[in-house]
Amino acid sequence: MTVDVVVVGAGASGLTAASDLAAAGFSVQVIEARDRIGGRIHTVPDRYGHPIEYGAEFVGPHQRTMLALAEQHGLRLAPTWDDGQHIGTFGGSERRWAGDLPGFGPRNLLGTAIGVGLLDTLARTVAPATPWAGRLARRLDRRTVADWLRSAPLPGEASGLLEAAMRSIFAADMDEISLLHALMCIRSAGGFRRYIRSSGAQQLRFVDGAGALCERLMATVPTPPILGVPVTAVADGSSGAVLTTETGTLRADRVVLAVPPRHAAAIAFDPPLPEGRSDHLRAARPGTVLKYHLAYDEPFWRAAGLSGKTISNDALVNATFDFSTGDQGVLAAFVVGGRARRLLAENPQARLDAVLADLAERFGPAVRRPVDAAIHVWNEDPWSPGCFAGFQPPGSWTSSRSCPSRAHGRVHFAGTETATRFHGAMEGAVSSGRRAAAEVAAALRR
Repeated sequence: MTVDVVVVGAGASGLTAASDLAAAGFSVQVIEARDRIGGRIHTVPDRYGHPIEYGAEFVGPHQRTMLALAEQHGLRLAPTWDDGQHIGTFGGSERRWAGDLPGFGPRNLLGTAIGVGLLDTLARTVAPATPWAGRLARRLDRRTVADWLRSAPLPGEASGLLEAAMRSIFAADMDEISLLHALMCIRSAGGFRRYIRSSGAQQLRFVDGAGALCERLMATVPTPPILGVPVTAVADGSSGAVLTTETGTLRADRVVLAVPPRHAAAIAFDPPLPEGRSDHLRAARPGTVLKYHLAYDEPFWRAAGLSGKTISNDALVNATFDFSTGDQGVLAAFVVGGRARRLLAENPQARLDAVLADLAERFGPAVRRPVDAAIHVWNEDPWSPGCFAGFQPPGSWTSSRSCPSRAHGRVHFAGTETATRFHGAMEGAVSSGRRAAAEVAAALRR
């Protein structure tokens, strides 16, 4: 088979690139290692037909590419339920509040504002396209986020809130992540508050599920996707690119590679990727997250004046949200980082029991009796071994000095880990797909 473009990866990034290229009149073939489209977006129906999101789902008000795509394809977005009191535990103290600002006293509120201001100030020294090039880059890349939190002059609860918020986003512990990487992500969103999307109005969700966007994008590509076929090698020659799979070869003038970094690193390139580029791809670490959807006959916590939103930096469950549909109550519970890895050592029932026991401290004994519990363990997914996005450990950016979005001959790279806007989010995925499509279209027209 020979086409203008082969898009490797049928996640949001690859499908956006494929849709844009098909609309520009190029012949496009999407190929995907999984037996489904969507990548790290994975929407399945519950027993009533309502969407359950196993993967990415949140859209923020400043994420203009996602908002435009939703409008273009006639998909509705709605805010996450936010009415009632939220619960936070930071350093063992439980706090309750309504609205955006945690009710833990003026000293901690001031400390949080100072911490956010310091992070934003440091982030302004980092260029998302070249994070290794700043004057402070080496110093920032040697440190972890945990190092910075320990040294920052912040009250304990303020530091705990910042830690809990970032653990929610990166699905990792703060001693795993390069401070430079975290600052690059913050800068890519235009500031800390935009990056964490912390209020209900900032957590928009697709009414029909994020998977509906992937389906609409795929429907704009005339050629059906090839599913269940991983690409193992890409050779770049004078007459085009040849992609090797387990079932044969594909030929194209250009390739868009929209897969997680570690899978990109496993592909054999001819000519090989530069050493720094390979090092950067191999260094990327996936987050670790267990995401539970716990269904109840009704959202009983609302009767107690609770919003269902909780966040903690010291409990097993990092965060919860109210994803109720109709009369059915649904709590989404996230366990991330090292706590998730420890939980994975247990059998599935023991994991669920531990999660419910933790939530009982926040919602009372009724939370122990869900009528249904759905979970997808991303770290057991062979094609996305972790979620939500890959992150870089200390020292990686400045040792590799590698631009993730730079084309390698006829191969163009996409995916949220290549994004300079909202790096790590769905917005980063679709904006990088759009950028890669524009690069390919310009090259083909030449």
